[in-house]
Amino acid sequence: MNPLLSTFVRLTLIIAAALVGLLVLVLVLKVVIVAALVAGVVVGGLFLYKLIRARRGDVAVSRR
Repeated sequence: MNPLLSTFVRLTLIIAAALVGLLVLVLVLKVVIVAALVAGVVVGGLFLYKLIRARRGDVAVSRR
């Protein structure tokens, strides 16, 4: 096999492997980012719920 052809085949395989790895990384990062956003919304919702609930309990009730 011609040495130049061997180098071309190796470089092609390395570039193809890098592209596949980059694609997998992008897909995994998308899932992680979406999961982080959902978790942030849930934690924020729980914070607001507890904040509103705590303020309701502190309100003085006037009973005559």
